[in-house]
Amino acid sequence: VTHLVGREIIKRNFKRAVEIFLCDTTEYDTQFSKEIREKFTDPKNYGSVIKTLPKGMDLERNILRSLDNGRDYIAALRSVPINIRRLFVHAYQAFLFNRCLSNMIRDGQSITSCIKNDFCFKLENQLTLGKLMKYINDDDHTEMVPAMHLPGYSFKSTDGRFERKLSHMLKEENISPKDFYVKDMQELSVEGGFRQLPLLVNDFSYSDDLHVKFKIPVGAYATILLRELMKPDDPIKSGF
Repeated sequence: VTHLVGREIIKRNFKRAVEIFLCDTTEYDTQFSKEIREKFTDPKNYGSVIKTLPKGMDLERNILRSLDNGRDYIAALRSVPINIRRLFVHAYQAFLFNRCLSNMIRDGQSITSCIKNDFCFKLENQLTLGKLMKYINDDDHTEMVPAMHLPGYSFKSTDGRFERKLSHMLKEENISPKDFYVKDMQELSVEGGFRQLPLLVNDFSYSDDLHVKFKIPVGAYATILLRELMKPDDPIKSGF
């Protein structure tokens, strides 16, 4: 539910953000978690429930204590450590980015080759991204990889295929780039930026079914490659 909390923060629905964090459950929650989160739905339970929360629910305890002391929803969210608060918004950014990317792949668009008007990173070497530039024509034989905007308040729609898709998605979400500047919680504002689309992998090798070796750039996630290699039926249960 992390990205759902982030979505409501971006939309300034701070009460709903708190409700999602405290009360929403998934099929992966334990029965204990489901039962105790049901109690979170009634403010009258806050005082008694706080005393029964295990150590693993420190964040929930902080929020409930803030609300029980009469603080508003922004103050309740700020009772959560700043790195976790930022994770909410970053998760929503990643959700939009990944959803846009998935739609492009579904529509048959290449995410490994640059075409006109794409933003691209120049490759300094096989694993190092260099200067960001706009791809103009196929006469430029410089090695490049396509890049896409990470949503933020600096995002501006252009004539690029990825920007058009992302703009459409933001409209579907009923948000605009300026919404990522959160005036009420400025510490959670995000400017955005660019990320490369393909995962660059180098020196890949394996010795048997259990041991693989490879190199990836800084900022890339090895779990993404491993997930694609393993193809688990349920990525979440498998630890991804």
